[in-house]
Amino acid sequence: MLLAAALVALSAPAAAAPAAHRAAGEPAHPARLTATVTTQHEVTVTQSGTVPIPADATSVSVTLYGAATVAGPGATATGTARIAADTPIKPGGSVTVMLDQISTSFGGTALTPWLSAPAGGSPGSFPADRNVFPDGNVVMGGGSGAPRAVLVFSVPAGDIGDLPTGVDFGSTPVPSTVNRNVPVSSSGAAPLTLTSMTASPPFAVENTQTSCRLNTPLQPGTKCSVNVTLTVGQRGPVTGTLTFAGNFPGGTRSVPLTAAGVTIPGAPSAPTATAGDGEAVLSWMPPADNGGSDLTGFQIYRTGGTAQPTPMLITTVTAATLVYTDTGLTQGTAYTYVVRAVNAVGTSPESPAVTATPSAGLKIASGALPQGTAGQPYSMKIQALGGTEPYRFSADGLPPGILLDPLTGEMSGTPTDAGSTSVTITVNDSALPAAEAKVQLTLTVQSAAPAAPAGGGTGPQAARAPSSDGGSGGIGGAVWLWALLGVAGLAAAIVAVRRLRRKRA
Repeated sequence: MLLAAALVALSAPAAAAPAAHRAAGEPAHPARLTATVTTQHEVTVTQSGTVPIPADATSVSVTLYGAATVAGPGATATGTARIAADTPIKPGGSVTVMLDQISTSFGGTALTPWLSAPAGGSPGSFPADRNVFPDGNVVMGGGSGAPRAVLVFSVPAGDIGDLPTGVDFGSTPVPSTVNRNVPVSSSGAAPLTLTSMTASPPFAVENTQTSCRLNTPLQPGTKCSVNVTLTVGQRGPVTGTLTFAGNFPGGTRSVPLTAAGVTIPGAPSAPTATAGDGEAVLSWMPPADNGGSDLTGFQIYRTGGTAQPTPMLITTVTAATLVYTDTGLTQGTAYTYVVRAVNAVGTSPESPAVTATPSAGLKIASGALPQGTAGQPYSMKIQALGGTEPYRFSADGLPPGILLDPLTGEMSGTPTDAGSTSVTITVNDSALPAAEAKVQLTLTVQSAAPAAPAGGGTGPQAARAPSSDGGSGGIGGAVWLWALLGVAGLAAAIVAVRRLRRKRA
């Protein structure tokens, strides 16, 4: 009869019990328990319902507190039950806790309590079920306050394997969301059971791609992974923490999380372009703003001629390269270039454009200077080839009396002194920057020939009539006349001598 009455009393909260027999707000039927987890093994129950059994639990220690009433203090009941596949409390199953102003009970269902603690003034209680709680014990009195239950599950200690010392998400574009997987392994003698996995904002645990499961034993030597997402909304460093809790030494482990919100770099500075013989040499400086991420290179785009009317990427160079020579270009064709910087996020806006027109290299075509004669007019034009016209000429070392026109390259004047002079000719073209060519030439100015005296004077250089005595006439005279008059003059002198001889005969 006492057992039947107790059954009716314990089942009252689950049936149509009077309101006085239920705590305020208690549901009429047992619901999924709202429990407060104080540690990874202890659960304090303050509301009727079912409690899940950890899948790897081996035992549970139960302490029940009967409600204290105006009739007196409630009782306390204690006991330890084994959890196994062949016991009433099975791993991964559930148990029912009922809280009432008559008694607090723990059992398989509301109608089958295995341990109970009567409230103050209660006429009696169920004895502990020795098949479940061999050491079950009920102490009348000593309870105070509202009914409650404290369950402490004994779970074999597992261990979590070596976690990464940190996870760096690297340079992350702003705005964007990226993911990383964090590996987890069970390295203890018993299964690893994770009870929580949390990440501090802006990081978060993404459940869909996470293979680790809470409250699910991970057998020793096996692995799973946690997928962590990062949502970056602004540029700059980002830090956070991924925290695990479970049945391993210390109870919690943390992994630092880092990232850097970055943007594309700014545009490089305006490049310069120097035209050459079928080529253009480009140079530029990196942008002042790299976007928060190290540059990885530069892209060079070219436009020019009918074959390339729109900008086209011609090459990508390393971040350390600031000079590039574009070869194989058509002489006389204008080419336009822009440069873009590249980092982990993307490419920068274009730099200001620059244009170059390749041409043959500037050079001086004149290879030698003709001789001049002192006192006689001299004229010679210096020829320049290649480069960009118009040219500008200059010279160092010209002999007295000779000048060089800087616009035409005309070397002219009347040299005053005989001798040889080393002359350095320089020509610059109109390119930006201007090309320059130099050559060193020798200009020889010879002495003027002596003039014959007028009227056949008797001076030392006057021509003498040839004579038959070998003096100033004859062969000696011919040699002297040759030196003085040259071939034509000598011939005329010989004719005159012959006429003179005929007259004498």
